[in-house]
Amino acid sequence: MKIIINIHIHSLFSLIFLAFLVHTGFSDKVNDSARLFMLSNYISSDYENAVIDGKVISDFEYSEMKDFCSEIISLAQGTEIETLSYRLCSAIENKEDVKLVRELANEVSNFALKKGGLKSNFIPNFKLGEKIYKLNCASCHGERGEGYKVQFQDSPPPSPLTSPHISPVKVFTITKFGIDGTRMMAFDMSDKERWSLSFFVSAMRYIFQEEVKDRKELIKKEDDFDFDDFSLLSLLSSASNYELEDRFGFDLAKRLRLSVFNLDELSVFSSGVKNVIQLVEQGKISEAKNTLDLAYFIFEGVESKIAVRDFAAVKKIELLYRSAHAKITEGKFDEAKMDLYEILSNVDKIKGKEIGKSFSAFVIVFREGFEAILIISAILGIVSITRASKFPVYLGTVLGIVFGILLWIILGRVVLINPEFMEGLLTLVAVLVILYVSFWLLENSRQEKIRQFIERTKSYANLRNYTSLFLLSFFAVAREAGETALFLRALGDVLAMFYGIIFGLSALFVVAFLIYFLRIKLKPRIFFVITNIMLNLVAVALLGKAIAEFQEAGIIPITFIKIPSFDFFGIFPTLQTIIPQLVLFVFLFGVTIYYLKVYHKST
Repeated sequence: MKIIINIHIHSLFSLIFLAFLVHTGFSDKVNDSARLFMLSNYISSDYENAVIDGKVISDFEYSEMKDFCSEIISLAQGTEIETLSYRLCSAIENKEDVKLVRELANEVSNFALKKGGLKSNFIPNFKLGEKIYKLNCASCHGERGEGYKVQFQDSPPPSPLTSPHISPVKVFTITKFGIDGTRMMAFDMSDKERWSLSFFVSAMRYIFQEEVKDRKELIKKEDDFDFDDFSLLSLLSSASNYELEDRFGFDLAKRLRLSVFNLDELSVFSSGVKNVIQLVEQGKISEAKNTLDLAYFIFEGVESKIAVRDFAAVKKIELLYRSAHAKITEGKFDEAKMDLYEILSNVDKIKGKEIGKSFSAFVIVFREGFEAILIISAILGIVSITRASKFPVYLGTVLGIVFGILLWIILGRVVLINPEFMEGLLTLVAVLVILYVSFWLLENSRQEKIRQFIERTKSYANLRNYTSLFLLSFFAVAREAGETALFLRALGDVLAMFYGIIFGLSALFVVAFLIYFLRIKLKPRIFFVITNIMLNLVAVALLGKAIAEFQEAGIIPITFIKIPSFDFFGIFPTLQTIIPQLVLFVFLFGVTIYYLKVYHKST
């Protein structure tokens, strides 16, 4: 970004802000401009899902396009884009080419953008914003936003970006149109990329705070801060750093500016819908409609990802949005509120599907831990009989657990590189490892394999080969701990599987107590066979999750089919997930039956 201007940075942004006010005139016009931008921007990005080659491919989407365009005509009355709005609606009515409709819609959104009042309809991504900044902006503005990195004969030097007058909406506008008479040009990027860059640039003042010379001390108590996620995103979109610091002080402004990168789309959408309910109850109908639209457009940004997992819930939310919007317009407020509450119920349903992860986490923690306990208990029992030192066994066990924790941390950092793709890749690796573990369990559940292990351990203990005892214990625990770290990372959100992990660890504690203190003897073969079946089901579920992650990353196409979604079993309503899962299930079932028959014959 090459922001170059020959006046003080404070004056630059003051002039831009004043220009917005001059063009706008009144605050309600600013709200109209924001709505114009949202509606036209949505048409630009979504028309291709309604019409292709002059044919309607989705009646729902096409109806939505026409409804939005009618509202654009209403908002454009008496403005210089009134004719343009009619041309846009005519193109949609005639099912014109996607390229033409997109060009017309972009003209409308550019007009609205220059009028101001814009709010983000995307949750910014910190890593994406940082990447774009380093690629396009750092060469002129500096790695830390300090500015004045280069000098031009025909243009002022690039200004510093740690100014308190920076705001995301201003950065969004400047990168969209550039600044006349300077080397600051417009940049071509998606809205998601532009918002991520805009929020990142606005946060640079706090990321590199040693560059800041004009800090305001905290003048408000933290208790005075009370925003829901939707209101927070709206505030941080338009407020400058100066406005935040004037209201909250430097330290809290910093926390707020950086917190936006941790927001979750579904949570923002939910809080937006709750705001709509309150606005309807307060009789603020126009504001309620604007808020509902903005919240819905935020939901649209992740709709395809969620649809992979629960297509029915997403479609129901779409229909309920249309219904609630229409009823608010018609003055049927009680009915509209019922639709809005139903939307919240469906969002909770989507969030609540994480129970499947808890079950899988329990299976993984309990199975891997149980195997480690059996092996270490066997080693300790043999060492006790030979009166050898147990210290190498304990040391190997502790270091094996440490290895698992370190692998967990490393895998967490790897996933951050590209969340959807890396989670998909990690999950696929986990499926392959589970298949190997599953076959290993079946093979080693035979009596001769167990007998060989016991004899080898006895030999080490009798010879006082403490190095071998240490390595035997370390690799036994490290393998189980490493597999646990890999499998749990593949499941995704730690909070979603928290209870599964806790119950798994609790069950392991009970098992360890029974084996180690009460000397209860268990039959490993039965346990291995049962847990093998459970692992096979986890593998099938993880395969579906891996493919779904690749679909979310845009690598694998999505073909929806009319079947219910069972997140508990990792079953999603797409052809690309179901077919591979069926093939894997049949294969694993056949292999398990084969090994059980072989074992039966050998005994």
